[in-house]
Amino acid sequence: MSIEIPQHAQAWKAISRAHANGRAQIDRTLREKGLPSLEIYEALNALVGGPSTAKTLETDLSLPQYAVSRLLDRLERDGLIARSINQQDQRSKTITVTNTGRDVFQAQLDAYNAALAAFLAPRAKPGQLERMAHLLALLGTEPQDE
Repeated sequence: MSIEIPQHAQAWKAISRAHANGRAQIDRTLREKGLPSLEIYEALNALVGGPSTAKTLETDLSLPQYAVSRLLDRLERDGLIARSINQQDQRSKTITVTNTGRDVFQAQLDAYNAALAAFLAPRAKPGQLERMAHLLALLGTEPQDE
C-alpha cells in the first residue's frame, strides 16, 4: 500500500531538511574555526545594530523568554554583551554588544558567509538562488487574495 504525500507536505519537508542541513554546516564551520555557535552568531547579529531588549530578542530570534534569558546569561558571562538598566523602562534592561562581542561577531560573520557559500553554491545554478530567495520570502508574507 502506497500513501501519496501531498505536494505541500513534500515542499515543507524539503524546506525543513535544507534548513537543518545548512544550519549544521554553518555550525560545523564555526566550530572548526574555534568560534561560538550559530545560536551566538544569530544573537549577536540581532544586537550588533544597536542596543536592544530581551523582549525584542524574543521576537527577532523566535525564541521563548526562558531561552533568551539563558542565551543572554551566556553572552554576558562570555563578555560578548553588557546589560544595563533601561532608562525608558526601569523594569527592563538594555543590551549592548561589547567590543569583544563585535570582534567575535566579525569573525563569525566571515565564517558564516563562507559556510553559506560552500553550502549553497554547489547546489544551485546561476540565477537559482535569487529565485529560491524570492519564493521563500513569499512564505514570510501574508497570502494574497485571489
